Amino acid sequence: MIWSIATQTGWSFDHILWGISWATLQLMMADAPRYITKRKNKDLVTLDDARKFLKL
Repeated sequence: MIWSIATQTGWSFDHILWGISWATLQLMMADAPRYITKRKNKDLVTLDDARKFLKL
C-alpha cells in the first residue's frame, strides 16, 4: 500500500507515514483503480431470479 502511494505520488516514505493523515490515505486507496474479477455464480437480484434458482 505505501509503495503504491509513493510510486503514484512521488512522496517519500517518511512523508507518507508522518505527513499525511490516515483518513486521507484510506480515501486515496479507495479511489485507486483496481481490477475486480467477474463472479462465477450469478447474484440473485429479483424474486424471479430466486424462483428460477429454486426451480419453483
